[in-house]
Amino acid sequence: MLKHLLQQRRSIFKEVQWVGIVMLLGLLGACSKSTIPISYTATPTNVDFKINSVEVRPFSSNHQGYGGKMADFVKNGITREGYIKVVGRSGQTVLTGTISIGRFDEKSHYKKYETEDKDGKKKVHYTYYYRKQLATDATYSLKQGNKQIVGGNLTENYDREWRGENAAEARSKATSNDGIITSSLMGLAGRIVKGISPHQATRSFPIPCSSFFDKAICWNRPKTTKFGAKYYKNRRYDQAEKYWQQTIKNEQKPEYKAEAHYLIGVLRVKDNQFANAFRRFKSADELDPNNDLYMRALSQAEDAKWNKMEIAGKFGGERYSSLSVGSRGPSRGYLAYRLTVNATPRNSRIRIMTINPKYRPGIKVKQGKHKIEVTKRGYKKRIKWVTITNHDVNVNIKLKKK
Repeated sequence: MLKHLLQQRRSIFKEVQWVGIVMLLGLLGACSKSTIPISYTATPTNVDFKINSVEVRPFSSNHQGYGGKMADFVKNGITREGYIKVVGRSGQTVLTGTISIGRFDEKSHYKKYETEDKDGKKKVHYTYYYRKQLATDATYSLKQGNKQIVGGNLTENYDREWRGENAAEARSKATSNDGIITSSLMGLAGRIVKGISPHQATRSFPIPCSSFFDKAICWNRPKTTKFGAKYYKNRRYDQAEKYWQQTIKNEQKPEYKAEAHYLIGVLRVKDNQFANAFRRFKSADELDPNNDLYMRALSQAEDAKWNKMEIAGKFGGERYSSLSVGSRGPSRGYLAYRLTVNATPRNSRIRIMTINPKYRPGIKVKQGKHKIEVTKRGYKKRIKWVTITNHDVNVNIKLKKK
């Protein structure tokens, strides 16, 4: 009997060991890729030429006053993106639309629950709920002369619930009808802006071999792949690409080449070279079929219509952000890239002496040489020149104490 119990305990212990190992491997696998969001300039997929200016006319509405408010939200959104100039009249294009605000659906209900005091006596309590729902529809049409360039039908659904200790308290917490309508119009306006104007967007792409568990999971990766991931994590993108190109050139295994193509594709997304990024993701998928990472990247690219974009042919360059439209766009005839200065100590004063605007992280500057000045009381001033060629630049500057 005792022998049987000991054998049973050993069997259970082994099972627990295996479960622990499997869980650990799962955790390591999950942590082996750092997912890094990349901000880039997304282009409207159904607009095939550069729009210089737009006249936004008041939307027609079934509720007085909201048509003009909707037009203002769209104008502000286009201006904020900075690629198309908003004009009062005689624009290259004209945007018109309609909005239909539905009826509010308001509902109240309550839930009962019981508690016991220290003497065991039961007490009944109630929580009251108040709910508002609203559907708002919008149509829009962007025309050049009599020709429609792009248009669409959109719906914004609002659904929210508030609660309180009584019905009056729950109702008092609710957003006003005007506030709900305004919020819905802002949401619709944002979607219209994305449909007609280049805009800032974010997509996330996992970077293999860039996490804390690199050594455990990526021990068999080529050194060039791992070096590139390390440089990427530290925002040294040129060096990262150089190592990944070496992986493609020197390694024989297709899965290693595929991973390097995928990683370079991620860099192309960061540079707004979408068609190039799609080609890299496709190469990775062809070299290493049925890999979830590459399939997801391809799906994201196809959803964004990158496979159908010939950006250089459409817009006169690989970077849509080089368009000279709006307050944020660079000057005509130049490409602009983002410059970020990482200064130590962190609260140092940073100035770019070759431009007028005040420095901010990721500021857009033209191609060419730029003079950076970093100062802080108690430290020696540092001057550094950087050259902007064909990519964003991150500069590390460390001050020394006097």
